[in-house]
Amino acid sequence: MKKIIYYIGVILLLAIIPSMIFAKSKMNFRFSQEASLLNITVTKSEEFTVELNGKGWYANRYSRDKITILLRTVDVDRTIFNIRANEAGEAYVFFSFVGKDKYLHITIKEKSQSKVKVSGSEVEDIERSGVPEKIENNQKGNKSTEPNKEIKTKEINLAEATSNALSQISKTEIVETDNEKVEAVSTTKNDAVNKIEVEKEEKTNGGISGIPEKAQGALSVEASKAKKENSKSTATANLNVKKSVNEKTKQNMLQNAPKYANNEKGKSIKPAESYQLAKKKKSSEIYYIDTKSKKKVEIKFEDENENYFKGITKLKRGDNEGAIDLLKEYLAKCEKCDYRDDAEYSMAKAYENLADNNTALRYYTELESKGKGKYYVLALRWLADYYYEKGDLKKALEFYKKVFDKTSDPLVKRRIADIAYNNGDISTSLEGYNYCIEKGVMDDEVFFRLASIYDNPGKYRDIEKAYKFYRKIVESYPKSRYFDISERRVSFFEKNFINFR
Repeated sequence: MKKIIYYIGVILLLAIIPSMIFAKSKMNFRFSQEASLLNITVTKSEEFTVELNGKGWYANRYSRDKITILLRTVDVDRTIFNIRANEAGEAYVFFSFVGKDKYLHITIKEKSQSKVKVSGSEVEDIERSGVPEKIENNQKGNKSTEPNKEIKTKEINLAEATSNALSQISKTEIVETDNEKVEAVSTTKNDAVNKIEVEKEEKTNGGISGIPEKAQGALSVEASKAKKENSKSTATANLNVKKSVNEKTKQNMLQNAPKYANNEKGKSIKPAESYQLAKKKKSSEIYYIDTKSKKKVEIKFEDENENYFKGITKLKRGDNEGAIDLLKEYLAKCEKCDYRDDAEYSMAKAYENLADNNTALRYYTELESKGKGKYYVLALRWLADYYYEKGDLKKALEFYKKVFDKTSDPLVKRRIADIAYNNGDISTSLEGYNYCIEKGVMDDEVFFRLASIYDNPGKYRDIEKAYKFYRKIVESYPKSRYFDISERRVSFFEKNFINFR
């Protein structure tokens, strides 16, 4: 019986292991926030995903003879396209959203065969011939050769993190004087300055006077021991936070972690319980720490950036009105305003999501007027698209030129060329369209406009160039609205000029 079970187990392993070894993950490509052009390489018959920031993107035009768009998924703040590569060659997709365009250039390679040895036998395996320029979840320093392997960061152990709650406070000096209340300075890694009120301590029933009984029961002596030195009492503690916790998380835990004191029975409560108690308190709550100086220290934490982070969280969850309220309050009350530009940009996005472009215009104009900053170019691009859609081509052209000077973006150059073409500025439109072709941004409309310019009488007339661009439409865009006229012009040129010579 044992032998039968053993052989069944071996058979199951032999069936499962090969599928685990040769299972291939789907390739994932992602446009960055500012990027408008992405070049990728995939293999024929391969399925892959493309992710864009924002939930309104759609495939405006794409190479139907080379690829198939299988699925479009709209998330809270992103759009994901599932695509299959059907034929080898060059393909493209134009993604559009509210006047914005992103261009995906795809190189599709034929499958190549490679042999892989498994347990002494040779197994045929399909190699990926292309590697994406940017793979989601890929991190520097990852030694794995798998292209899209997820790297999970260890979760914060709250019990461990709060068990020594005061490590981020490097020094808290309590100055003793004859007065009942004096001020001292608490210095943290961020050089944040907190005011500390010192009151005389009176012990009552093994606790500390002035602290509610419930609070006494929820506090412990685990985190704090004080030393007197030259008429000063210094309270220090250590907090060993895992390396995976970022600085903002550390500061957040510091503000929310309770300071400990003796409870009535003289026992410490569990760190996890103390953390849950701290979560129920507000950031402006007063906490307590017991020191050997026989003083009761009250530390009041206030974080002026709290409303900013809450507003960003609401914006990501789609609560635009809630985000606006919190961000407005942050901008109205903050003093240092570490995140002023971030808050103004987030306000603009929230109003844009609510289709209130007139109010969004005010915030984007404010960001653009600063002439610098990480949101300067984004504000320029939004303003350019806004005026383009409004029909104010003069203002749109002004902003598009500023964007191009900063980014050399071929899609922006395309807009400049389109405006110039409609205004009859042939020289600028020629320069713009040829630049787009050099950078790989092209479609049937670009080819047709170039062909028309070279086909018309005048100083730009060039029959051979006109013939070349008409022929590109006939050969590459059989479903184009310009196909019929292009085919007639190709036939005319071949009959009277090309073949005649």
